[in-house]
Amino acid sequence: MAVDIGRLDRVVDETLISAVDHHSLEEVPALAGVITTGECLARAFWRMIAPAVAPATLTRVVVHE
Repeated sequence: MAVDIGRLDRVVDETLISAVDHHSLEEVPALAGVITTGECLARAFWRMIAPAVAPATLTRVVVHE
């Protein structure tokens, strides 16, 4: 297993979902200056959770719209 899925789920809930859920993305401080396209959001969301899942690294993101 590359990462503990339970831990990742908690990190995403605590770090990402709590910050953006029920908010306008333009008003989220962590997304200041980010163009809210799928690609840019994927990059910004990784930056938000990366410190909490270190030493895990991201090797690829695929955005399906």
